[in-house]
Amino acid sequence: CFVAANWTKAYFESLGYQVTLQPWGTVDGYPAAPNVIARKQGTRGTNELFVICAHLDSISNQKWTNAPGADDNASGCAIVMEAALLLKNYPTEYNIEFVLFTGEEQWMLGSSYYVANPGSRQFLGAINADMTAYEKNPGTPIVVAQCNNLTSIADYVAQLSQYYNPLRAVARHEQCPSDQWAFGYAGIPNCMVAEATAEQIWGGSNPNYHRTTDTWTYLHPSFQRECAVAAIAGIAHLANVSNGMAAVIMPEYGGDRSRIVVEVQLREPGNTQPIGL
Repeated sequence: CFVAANWTKAYFESLGYQVTLQPWGTVDGYPAAPNVIARKQGTRGTNELFVICAHLDSISNQKWTNAPGADDNASGCAIVMEAALLLKNYPTEYNIEFVLFTGEEQWMLGSSYYVANPGSRQFLGAINADMTAYEKNPGTPIVVAQCNNLTSIADYVAQLSQYYNPLRAVARHEQCPSDQWAFGYAGIPNCMVAEATAEQIWGGSNPNYHRTTDTWTYLHPSFQRECAVAAIAGIAHLANVSNGMAAVIMPEYGGDRSRIVVEVQLREPGNTQPIGL
């Protein structure tokens, strides 16, 4: 995980972001890999920020030697990294932190430390991407969930997903397992975008969950793309991107501020042509 943390740090730095590695403790008596935090400064000039996050660590039935974690959770990390790429040249009103947490598999240790040690940060909300690339059956809905019944951002992201993915249903849930847990129990509005609920996953919806077979071979890029659209449109709207294609007034955020989404472009493996929203 240290290799992954350093690699993703270099990736964010290559995009021009200020990047911090945040150590937080140990796992099984060994030093834990740090959280990776890339910051995009907003034009508002305050410490208010929105977070888009995923967990960087993985686990399997051979956790010390072979835990590929393609779906759990390279898929979520890819969404955060793509969001950073797509938004790098667009000013936003609010600060954004693109965060890759570690220690999620040991029950959200890295994200809990991040939320409990905010420094000057004033959290406005968070979008978490966790397991977003396995489509059990054709037409499987995108799960949009929140923790601690803080529904405002999750309702918002669900609306955006239905707008930008009109052929893909959305299933709304209350769910805390995963890194939205740390935000929810701190009273911070939060959202998770995923392929299934925790109960469905624990019940076997993805047969490769926490196994050495969790590799790219079994994933579905078109479903991953639609989950990415939901999460990236969400963070772009929330942070109020200054150049975009549509202004949206959302009553739950006061009704007096325009929410503008950037014309993001997503790329599928092997396809050099961008896919516009």
